[in-house]
Amino acid sequence: MKRIILALAIFGIVSFGHAQKRIVKKKLSLTGTTFYIKSVASGKFLDLPGYAANASKENGTNVSLYRYDDGADRKFKFQSAGGKFYYVLPQHCKSRLDVEGCFPDKWFCKTYKNKKGAPIQIWSFNGKSAHDVGKWKLERVNKGQFMLVNKYSGKVIDATSGAKEGCRLVIWDAHKGKNQLWELIDVKTGQRYEQ
Repeated sequence: MKRIILALAIFGIVSFGHAQKRIVKKKLSLTGTTFYIKSVASGKFLDLPGYAANASKENGTNVSLYRYDDGADRKFKFQSAGGKFYYVLPQHCKSRLDVEGCFPDKWFCKTYKNKKGAPIQIWSFNGKSAHDVGKWKLERVNKGQFMLVNKYSGKVIDATSGAKEGCRLVIWDAHKGKNQLWELIDVKTGQRYEQ
């Protein structure tokens, strides 16, 4: 009987010790972490057509939303572009997020890179670029929820069609609706970036 009481006492002390441990979240670095970029409106993720290493790498490929998988085409890194701006780099190819269309000095173009509704695309990237159209800033709206603001146009990434699976991503005037809000989820830990 004494052994049982002693065993229960030890178990209680050990259990109490474990219960008192605090789980401390690691502070995520924006530029040192690989992220999934998740829509607040639908829970879908930024995606490129195809899967993993076989996903499209061609200049001008449009970005859309799709359900979760662990393909490299759903994983992105942020690289400093100076000031508060970043290049957003898909991890399956040497490209960056960009805006489809022409610069306004081209009279024959149907879509301009600063026009509301211009699609989000990928474009080849060698590590730096003078064009502001490939630079993005995180603007915090709620804890862990951000708009991605384009330096060139001042517009934000917007998910069309209620952010449903397969919907196009475009630039649009900021209104802070859920279809313009994004969460960055650490690929390794599942932790949300909140700084």
